[in-house]
Amino acid sequence: MRIIKTLAAIILLCQIITADKATTMKTVSPGLIFELLALNGDLETVQKPKYLSPSSMAVSPDKKSIYITEQTAKQVDIFTVATNTVTKSIKVPNEPTGVAVSSEGDKLYVTCSSERWPSGTVCVINAASGTIDKKISVGHMARSPILSPDGTTLYVCNWLENTLSFIDVASGKEIKRVQAIKEPYSAAVSKDGKHLIVANMIPDGIATDTTMACKVCFINTSTGKMDKVIKLPNGSHSTMNITLSPDGKYAFIPHLIGRVNLPAITLEQGWVHSNNLAIMDMETQSLYNDVELDDNQNGYANPWSTACTDDGKWLCVAYAGHDVVTVIDLPGVLKKLVGKGDQSHEFTFIRDLKKNVMSQVKSARSIVAIGSKLYVTGIFSQTISCIDVNASTLTASKFALAEEKTITAERKGEALFYDANLCVGHWQSCHSCHPFTRPDGLNWILSDSYLSAPKNAKSMLMTFQTPPTNWACKRDNAFESVRSGIRLELQVEPTADVSLALDTFLMRLKPVPSPKLVKGKLSDAAEKGKKLYYDNTKTDCTYCHPAPLFTDLKRHNCGTVDDADPTLEWDSPSIIECWRTAPYNHIGSHETIEENLKEPGHSKKITSLSQEEFDNLVQYILSL
Repeated sequence: MRIIKTLAAIILLCQIITADKATTMKTVSPGLIFELLALNGDLETVQKPKYLSPSSMAVSPDKKSIYITEQTAKQVDIFTVATNTVTKSIKVPNEPTGVAVSSEGDKLYVTCSSERWPSGTVCVINAASGTIDKKISVGHMARSPILSPDGTTLYVCNWLENTLSFIDVASGKEIKRVQAIKEPYSAAVSKDGKHLIVANMIPDGIATDTTMACKVCFINTSTGKMDKVIKLPNGSHSTMNITLSPDGKYAFIPHLIGRVNLPAITLEQGWVHSNNLAIMDMETQSLYNDVELDDNQNGYANPWSTACTDDGKWLCVAYAGHDVVTVIDLPGVLKKLVGKGDQSHEFTFIRDLKKNVMSQVKSARSIVAIGSKLYVTGIFSQTISCIDVNASTLTASKFALAEEKTITAERKGEALFYDANLCVGHWQSCHSCHPFTRPDGLNWILSDSYLSAPKNAKSMLMTFQTPPTNWACKRDNAFESVRSGIRLELQVEPTADVSLALDTFLMRLKPVPSPKLVKGKLSDAAEKGKKLYYDNTKTDCTYCHPAPLFTDLKRHNCGTVDDADPTLEWDSPSIIECWRTAPYNHIGSHETIEENLKEPGHSKKITSLSQEEFDNLVQYILSL
């Protein structure tokens, strides 16, 4: 039915495009319709198989079903626990990014958004019939829906818009949109419903601040204001999930810690990255402690999702980078932490209180608990795994969600990007420094850097289209950078099989439409800014950032002061998607585009613009 509706919309679009006195639908090739369907992911092709990509799960109140969002398949599957089978699939209009279930189990609230169509929608679905009763517009890259304890309010993270939507469930309308900090990826609501705890995935601020870290905020659900902001340990980033303990006293947030002050000469013992778990005290709204998930000789890269068993005995962690699940004695850890200081760099602290089991899925993104059983899905698997934590020997049983598909080179490259099995000791993956192929906001001292000088992490977007690569333009192209990255940052020798797949994935990356766009178009202010951008009598933007790549592929001296490196000229990066890549310049010393533009030496003409003209120019740049 969804394909039929999409087809009808495309036919209507074609009619509009071709509508004039001399032209009819006959001028539109029938093949165009199928090509558009394929490009939108609604029609399976040899080059674009329709994978499931299970990304999140929610358990029905009666514990009989698990609702699984199948991201690239654009559907929600209902997995029946008794039979270990998918008994129904519900189609949704865009990629589902999260699901919440009403306390009665009769309604599903599914957030939908994608990199192609980032404007968010909440689909209110009748759980019994599978029909969509209502669609509610929310923000950019909406995800992680959470219902208030009384079921009257739905909260949604608008990830790349840096906001949260408050939705009145009865009326189905957004009643408030409140500010988060930077990339709110996950949230949970306190047991009393008075506060949202929000994990901001990427650090805010400037990267020259070596204490930089992502933050957790407590948002008052009545006022929408931040009552408290908690910074995680220095170098923390990639907070992907929040889970409350069954009694509501603690919140658990998996994350990474980057040792940004150390040159990346080895990976052992978390020298570059460690993989951690923050424990928040919900009553005092404070960081209770932070513990290592790694062993001293083996990392567990990219902790992504957590779950507690209903009895509160076990806290379980699933990893996107390593195909294991860690089962932790929760009462034992909490007891051991009493009176202890910071444990974020202590590899042995929970060693005797945890067990690891192979998950049998690739790149786990979600884990839920029903009784003593854990259910785990991986975004690159067409299966779900089940682990009984009370069994004498922990093993995972695997059940099919759909038939296996042929893996394309692009899909293989994407899976490898998140795979720390490529890395010595499983300490990190490509995603660790480049979350979702974009920057982590931190400065890094790479092993081959000049004078051990830190440099800001760059986006992987358009690296193949904008050579040379890295800030100093040391490598001629992305082909070289991919292989050097494998050798230096994963510390293994690159093979053709791995490198070529990564090449294919990276060269096909597409920019995400900016949240500054209004219904997909430039705002009035941005339109004015666009005219200024191309007016060389008023600005000099196009000399270094000409369309269509918005870079001249050269190095320039923009006047940035770098105390660690005497080099004056640096890569002129593409400014496409720069709304997403703060902080700016090669050392991340500017938090905003405004600051970057006003850097002495950056531009000879911008200072002559009026404030209104300057603001309009900024709006255009942030709309690219």
